[in-house]
Amino acid sequence: MIIAKNLSKNYGSRKALIKTSFSIPKNSRFAIVGENGAGKSTFINILSGFVHKTSGSLNVKSVNLGVMPQDSKLEDRMTCSGFLNLMCSLSEVSRRNTLKLLRMVSLEGEENTKIEKLSHGMRKRLQIAQALIGNPEILVFDEPISGLDPKVGKSIRDLIKEVSKNKTMIYCSHNLNEVEELCDLVLILSKGRVKKIVKVSDLNKECKLLAKYSSRPALINGLKRKKYIKSFSYKDNTLEVIFSNKREESRILSLLLAPELISVKRGVSLESEFLKSSK
Repeated sequence: MIIAKNLSKNYGSRKALIKTSFSIPKNSRFAIVGENGAGKSTFINILSGFVHKTSGSLNVKSVNLGVMPQDSKLEDRMTCSGFLNLMCSLSEVSRRNTLKLLRMVSLEGEENTKIEKLSHGMRKRLQIAQALIGNPEILVFDEPISGLDPKVGKSIRDLIKEVSKNKTMIYCSHNLNEVEELCDLVLILSKGRVKKIVKVSDLNKECKLLAKYSSRPALINGLKRKKYIKSFSYKDNTLEVIFSNKREESRILSLLLAPELISVKRGVSLESEFLKSSK
């Protein structure tokens, strides 16, 4: 478990974290989200030991931590195995693990390939391999899929799911759909303060449907006469319908069908929770 209590960090007069308190359960998939400047990277840097806190405490039950930073630089002239050998030496881990690490991230056969020859996705895989050195109990991923095309991004998401099994994962991303897919708990930070912690499983418990349309559909006028619909609203081409019983969901789904319909999503979206908390 990781416990932050009144954790603060100041950079001169700028307050990056302000008395933040929260806990990260062992073996959870924990996400940290927030707008730019919310304090996400500052927390990661304190956790990783790159910067010192100003005040408060951060209690980490394990010192075995693997980090994949957002903007880590790789030495292009080195080979994949050479880079991992160096990282193993710095971590006092046997270099015999290098080939195993490359296999874990599907880079077997690339041990003698220079980093400058790797695609963006292969570089991400190599960075994940570096984070796995020493079989850490805690894995930290900071924007690991940023800049990747959808197909490569999915392969990296699948890899992260696999390597983070039975570990505590801390995940930072601006892509909230990505966070919903990979994580169990989501901490929303805003201007250095904790705004809310969301359980992803709870998002789908409320009897709510969100239907997105290309333009306002005529069916909205008929919703007022349906007694099983508690309330509804239409804004930014999205119709939000709240109803009283899950058994009515299929009936309401049929009501929402229209030529203008683009998509339908169940429950409360993480995006709506984020936008409410960040006001």
